[in-house]
Amino acid sequence: MRIEIQRASNLGQIHRTLGIDSDSRISFQMDARNGQIDIWDLTTGRYFTVSALDSPPTFNESAVKAPEWVEQIVQTPDNDLLNQYRAAWREGAGEKRMAMFTELCYRGISVLP
Repeated sequence: MRIEIQRASNLGQIHRTLGIDSDSRISFQMDARNGQIDIWDLTTGRYFTVSALDSPPTFNESAVKAPEWVEQIVQTPDNDLLNQYRAAWREGAGEKRMAMFTELCYRGISVLP
């Protein structure tokens, strides 16, 4: 799964159904072909697979620790993270740079100069 950090409350009601704190950092991916949604609570390491087309929807949970580089991004102070993001512009929209961008958005920090 590509790491794009979001606030769990962006999922709407589903974060409550799964027992994820509304301010938790999550990443998710949807597969429209089979109606599956993968939700990774990066804060707790809980990984959910939701089969949205099932009636009622089914939920499977497993434990998956966030990669160390994600933890480092989350722990980096605001200005340092913004400088790292700007310095990595040659990478384009690579996974780590996208994670930095979405973490900055999570924090409410504009990346515009």
